[in-house]
Amino acid sequence: MGKICQGSLKVFHMNINDWQVLANSPLGKLLENNNQAFWVCSADLSQIVYTSPTYEKIFGRQMTNFNEGAKSFLDAIYTEDKQRIDIALQSLIQGTQLDEEYRIVRPDGQVRWIHNRAFASLDISGNIQYITGIAEDVNDRKVASLNLVADKEKYLQLFDNLDVVFWVSDSSVSECYYISPGYEKIWGRSCAEIYANPKSFGESVHPDDRERVFTACFGEDNCGIEQEYRIIRPDGEVRWVRQRTKALLNENGQLYRQVGTAEDITDKKMIELALKQSEQRFQQFANNVDIVFWVCEPDASKFYYINPGYEKIWGKSCEDIYQNPRSFIESVYPDDLERIIAAATGPNACNMDEEYRIIRPDGAVRWVRDQTFPVYDEQGNLFRMAGIAFDITERKQAETMLVQSSEQYRQLAENIGHVSWLITPDASQVLYISPNYEQVWGKSCASLYENSLSFIESILPEDKPKVFAAVEKDSTQMNVEYRIVRPNGTVRWIHARTYPIQDSSGNTFRVVGIAEDITLRKQAEEETLIALQRARELSDAKSNFIANTSHEIRTPLATIQSSIDMLQHYKDQLAEDKKEKHFQKIEAAVRRITQIVQDILLLSEAEANALQFQPCSTDIAKLCSDAIAMVVSFTDTQRNVELFISENAVNQAPVIDAKLVTYIITNLLDNALKYSNEDSKVKFSVDFTQNQLTFVVKDKGIGINNEDLPYIFDSFYRANNIGNIGGTGLGLAIVKQCVDLHKGEITVNSDIANGTTFTVTLPLSH
Repeated sequence: MGKICQGSLKVFHMNINDWQVLANSPLGKLLENNNQAFWVCSADLSQIVYTSPTYEKIFGRQMTNFNEGAKSFLDAIYTEDKQRIDIALQSLIQGTQLDEEYRIVRPDGQVRWIHNRAFASLDISGNIQYITGIAEDVNDRKVASLNLVADKEKYLQLFDNLDVVFWVSDSSVSECYYISPGYEKIWGRSCAEIYANPKSFGESVHPDDRERVFTACFGEDNCGIEQEYRIIRPDGEVRWVRQRTKALLNENGQLYRQVGTAEDITDKKMIELALKQSEQRFQQFANNVDIVFWVCEPDASKFYYINPGYEKIWGKSCEDIYQNPRSFIESVYPDDLERIIAAATGPNACNMDEEYRIIRPDGAVRWVRDQTFPVYDEQGNLFRMAGIAFDITERKQAETMLVQSSEQYRQLAENIGHVSWLITPDASQVLYISPNYEQVWGKSCASLYENSLSFIESILPEDKPKVFAAVEKDSTQMNVEYRIVRPNGTVRWIHARTYPIQDSSGNTFRVVGIAEDITLRKQAEEETLIALQRARELSDAKSNFIANTSHEIRTPLATIQSSIDMLQHYKDQLAEDKKEKHFQKIEAAVRRITQIVQDILLLSEAEANALQFQPCSTDIAKLCSDAIAMVVSFTDTQRNVELFISENAVNQAPVIDAKLVTYIITNLLDNALKYSNEDSKVKFSVDFTQNQLTFVVKDKGIGINNEDLPYIFDSFYRANNIGNIGGTGLGLAIVKQCVDLHKGEITVNSDIANGTTFTVTLPLSH
């Protein structure tokens, strides 16, 4: 800055034209490309001698009248700041320095924050010759700073209401200054314990994780950590948490505070388990394709999976990536390295789509296309990063050949699966379009030669803005995905890219393009997302099943315990009939627990395809009566089940699996009684023909919503309108398995608040 001021002193007496000459000098070019506005005024601020071009960018106006002097600055100052800056300018005239931040109002009405620094330059006699200054737009920083202060209280309120733990402590974690109520929700312990003893959280850490956690939290390098570990709540429940800690440094660079967050990631860990269970099926696919799939941390610091396709394309072992996640950078071709590092570490790293070269250990150079995709958890937080890479060497070689020779280009383009074209830079003329255009777009190549922009007519209306934006940004280097509608009405996904062809002077004289039909890939991505969602739903359903089953078992256990206590303590005082009643309660509770266990075992056998079908001649009337008696004893109800057996079914002994049919009847009757009012009856009818056996269970209960009907036979699924009514979610799944083993059919007809009817039809073998 001192050198700039001295140079200005020499030219102070220059006229305006002389300053324009200076603007074309190396110094002027420097000022033009600077983000700061440089200005020079007379000693009394009455005349502006020079302003750099950046002045217009910052103030939104041109300096046309240099004789206005400081008035031009003051006119732009925000009203509330004008007096303060006027005083500062008066002091500047007296020989002091100006260093102020204030607001200006641009001609378009926009208010922005400016940082202006100025000082007087003196001659050898101490007289002010001129005043120089630098103005800088600091609006983003200033607004952020002001917002940070204004939102402090909002953040605290937010922390108090989030299911995330936020804390502030001293550098040694010996004193806790703040901890959010989320600690009580996740840890199940009071915040008061942490305030009294900050290190008491360690009592909750799972023994298997304790050494690792203590080393990270209380070691020498206890700042800037991120780790996942298990805790044991006071109720015995084990939860997974992710902890992040950051160091706060004072103005001397010394650690004086620690801030941290912790979140409950138990659900995420359960999803990971579900994904691992399906990994084998995916593995068979991934091991046999020449494509690289991987899953890693968002910052690529750890790889959880990479398929053998990496070894085929990169020529390196997968173990290298697991041990050193950033080792793939070592293979990147030197000319592409800077670009790929910037893409992999930039703000769009999770949505990267790059093509670059790699050097294999054997020296071979290969082209790859590398795409990454973000994976979010149930809360919408970035959870993992997934990626896919293709070997596109052949395609790149083809593109090179296309540029080198039009004839070779044509011959090659007509024999590859993509659509390729060659156009003028302004897209006014199509010089070549490969025949695959007709196959992909469903339109003739002639139509495109006649009208180079006719392909736009096929683009799906909602995708046109995206395509137009890509074209406007740079039509010669476009990379965009969009949908088209073919003349037959089918929708296809297209990935289009364009590349400039330059002459010896560096001017673009042609644009080559490649369009790929990626419909199958898009469908695969959608199916993958659906599978992940289903895995999450299954995890939630199993969690609900565990909770519901626990409740269902605890209830009869409580009945058993209560009756045992009564018999133990009052055996000499209880009458025999009352003793017998308690024994009956114990017996019914044991039967209920036994039934729940049998249901679980039966469903496990069915899912493992181990459930056996053992048909035999069966007295159908007796089977139905025994089933009703069993259900009534389970439900502990006095309500009657009205049994109607047709004349055709009386004294019949069809060949069925009596055990499986009993499961069908008892589960349907149990549900009918459970979801009906106590004063209503359940109707159970049986019909028999020569070819089939039919059961109908009809109740006047709460009914089933239409949106629940497609899922009622899924394991662990429970309808949305059941409220607090107990159940495991296994009954109807078991019924469906038993019906399928008979090669039968089950249908349901339900009306909310008016009841449900299940009809089971079993074909009979002879």
